[in-house]
Order: sequence, then structure tokens, then C-alpha cells
Amino acid sequence: MQELTRSEMEPILFAHGMAELKFDVEETMQTVAAEPHYEIAYLDLAVDGWDAVVEMYRRLLAGNRTRDFQVKVRVDTAGKNTLMQEAYVSFNNLKGERVTAIYLSVVEFDPVQRKLLGERMYGDAAWGELWRENLGADFAEVPGVSRLSDNMPAMGAEDTFGATLEASLDA
Repeated sequence: MQELTRSEMEPILFAHGMAELKFDVEETMQTVAAEPHYEIAYLDLAVDGWDAVVEMYRRLLAGNRTRDFQVKVRVDTAGKNTLMQEAYVSFNNLKGERVTAIYLSVVEFDPVQRKLLGERMYGDAAWGELWRENLGADFAEVPGVSRLSDNMPAMGAEDTFGATLEASLDA
């Protein structure tokens, strides 16, 4: 499999982020691969396919217009066709209060299309509330949106520790 370097992925992510900051769904989607997959862990949602991701961004970016975001990156690292960022983000909540949340996003890239294949997103309660407010109560009913936990594998200790655990239990 082809692998993108960090210096190849960063401009793609930068273009994606700048489009988000302009609240431009069409421009944001120009940076996304044809068959995207997003995971929003704090809402237990998976978002699959072009139409569902467009709807996610349509709702999210519209809701973000009045939030006045400021971001301070804490961790920025790279892996195989992935970039990961952990950051503080301050914004105005719907009560008019300035709050600071923390989020972590693992961004996966399609090395052939040279676009975002998707994101796996994690965050605290304040970040989850912002997403919940912006996406709306009916977002889980959008075609292509499913419960993330419905597709997670059930694992036992052997999956976590494998032969090391078995060997220590036998000793």
C-alpha cells in the first residue's frame, strides 16, 4: 500500500481545516475522499458515505458560525497515512459562556486520492455537547449514520494480551 509522508498529509489537512473555518461545506468536501468514514466517539456515531458526511458538515459548520473558535494544539503527531492532533478549543456555548474543551482527532488519508478518508474523533463533555447541539437530535436517523458501538468487536483478555497473558496464567 502506498504511504503518504507527513509533509504530504499536512497541506491536505490544512486546506480541510481552512475550509471548515470558512464554514464552506463544498470546499471542505473537496478535501474528502469519495467513500469517507467518520467516527464520533463522544456521540457513539459512525458516519459513512459521501451524503452522510456532507450532511454532517452542513449541520456542524452552520452551528459553528457563532462559536468564535480558538484552538491551541497540545499534541501533533503522524503515523501511517494518519495525522493526530490533540488540542484545547475555546468557544462560546449556546448560553453565551466562553468554555474550553479538549478533543483528539485521528485523521486518516487515502494515499491514492490524496484526500481525507475520514476522522476518528474523541473529546470531553463540552466538546460532545457542542457537536450534539450542532448536529441535532435527529442526526442519528440520517442514512449512513449508525451507532459506532454496534460495529465494535467484543474482546476478551486474550485479545489484549494474547500469548503473554496465557503464558503468565499458566505459570
